[in-house]
Order: sequence, then structure tokens, then C-alpha cells
Amino acid sequence: MPVSPPDDAGYALVDQMLGEVQMRHFELGGMVGEYRSMINDLQDRRDEDKVKLARALPGARYYVQIEHIRQTWLKLEVELKKLFPRED
Repeated sequence: MPVSPPDDAGYALVDQMLGEVQMRHFELGGMVGEYRSMINDLQDRRDEDKVKLARALPGARYYVQIEHIRQTWLKLEVELKKLFPRED
């Protein structure tokens, strides 16, 4: 029995979710860049507040972003299976 094509809403949802994942990766890259700059600054000039922060790297913000990406990919897998069901 042929499978009917999905509506445009399914494609739009997948596109939106992929955009979210892409943005989160850009944000992660920015965080890593900030951490690198901080470590380089500490090599030149030791600041105790920055040392405390450096000890906690990568930090909660990083883990929150990673978890959001992971959760979004799980949802994407579901939506992709709806868009492109197996035709066995």
C-alpha cells in the first residue's frame, strides 16, 4: 500500500529543529572561544576570579547546551521517521 506524502508542516518542523541545533552549535563554539580567551589571559595575568571559573570548565552552560542538542536530535529522529517511513 503506498504511503501518502507528508504535509509541509512536517518539513517545516524538521527545518525549524535543525535550525535550533545549528544555532546551539554556534553558541557552543562561542563558549569554547570565550574559554580559550580566558585561559590565554590567565597565562599572561593571573586573576583569582577567572582561575575559579577556569577550574569549573566547561561549566553548566556547556552541559545545558549539549543536553538540549541531544534532546532535539531525539525528537528529530521521530519526526524524520514520520516524514520518511520505511516501506518494507
